[in-house]
Amino acid sequence: MTGKDLRKIREDLGVSPLRFGRAIGTFGETTSVQKTMWRYESGNRTIPHSVAILALIAKRNRYGLKILEDAAEQNAALYIIKVV
Repeated sequence: MTGKDLRKIREDLGVSPLRFGRAIGTFGETTSVQKTMWRYESGNRTIPHSVAILALIAKRNRYGLKILEDAAEQNAALYIIKVV
């Protein structure tokens, strides 16, 4: 998947880079997530296979983005619990 492909999926879903980045599992501060998405979409960073798969799930399933957001939220909560 190219950066253009990823950007097209995100734009077709009508979501911001931040929301999409969080849904596909990019964690961190807001600016960090936005920078990562910019790097993916501009081609400055290789898009991991796992990110490409999650983007395609969001694209092809009517509820794909919501499912990914819920999963990302749960994983973040589990990560926080493990750290604390």
